[in-house]
Amino acid sequence: MSSYNDYHNKLNRVAIILPIVCVLTSMYGGLAIFAAIGHMAHSLGTDNVESFLRNGPGLIFVVYPEALSQMVGAPAWTALFFVMVLTVGLDTQFASMETVSSIFAEQFPNTLGKHRSWTTFGACVIFFLLSIIFTTQAGYYFFQVFDWYSITLGIMSIVTCELVALAYFYDARKLLCNIEKMIGRRHKFMRYFWLTSVYGIAPTTVLVIFIFLMLDYSPPLLANGQPMPGWAIAMGWSAACVSLSAIPFFAIIQIYNYWGHLVDLFRPSASWLDAVHTRQMIAQQELKDIDSLSSTSSNSEDKAIDGSLVHEI
Repeated sequence: MSSYNDYHNKLNRVAIILPIVCVLTSMYGGLAIFAAIGHMAHSLGTDNVESFLRNGPGLIFVVYPEALSQMVGAPAWTALFFVMVLTVGLDTQFASMETVSSIFAEQFPNTLGKHRSWTTFGACVIFFLLSIIFTTQAGYYFFQVFDWYSITLGIMSIVTCELVALAYFYDARKLLCNIEKMIGRRHKFMRYFWLTSVYGIAPTTVLVIFIFLMLDYSPPLLANGQPMPGWAIAMGWSAACVSLSAIPFFAIIQIYNYWGHLVDLFRPSASWLDAVHTRQMIAQQELKDIDSLSSTSSNSEDKAIDGSLVHEI
């Protein structure tokens, strides 16, 4: 998160390394998982993998452990697998909760920001209470509905809006200019690469994925293959709308507040400009401090060398 980054952090390297690591990790995970599932299908003497393949938690807690049980050293592989699942879940929760608590702490610095630990604790308690429904006997179906609608649909919609807003409303060239103030001016080729990615490649890719996601949409099914009842589907769409409602809600508020000066909505706010100016001043002062320390240390070394020469003479 940007809250924990240094002002001069080389975020361009992270933006390149992180997707590569994610893709390679997904390929490695897919190789391990589907190799085990293929072994299970071979042991059962069937070529129809879809007959026992399940989505969501069924794949992790039913199909894959059953496949591991047929391998040599099954107890060790199973223990390692569930330790991996536990660590992945914990790491995901750390990142998610820190993001939520940082949003509230930075939005209300004089109240929640002064009590960061209690803010994080309160967010954990609220999410714990909201998650109890997934531990009931029908928790698997509730999880499937929320995962089907709220997660995938919500994330893709929000990411599409963010990319369009950054690339075309805020302008990718302004974004590149802001980044270069933090990490220095980039090579001409890298400038074209970033502008092409933000203007065209990233929005087009996300939009195509979103379109195919909607074209491939089908309601979630029960364990017996029957479609879920209408009220469950309605609950899923309601969850998706709740996660997306913040975008039009705050858009309407901003339009109302700037009515008559709508052009100001497409300009940086005064608080944002002040924050950027403050960060730049702090960064310049840090550079001056580093230069002064380096010059002081070099002068001390020169004096020490001169003193040693005089002593030898």
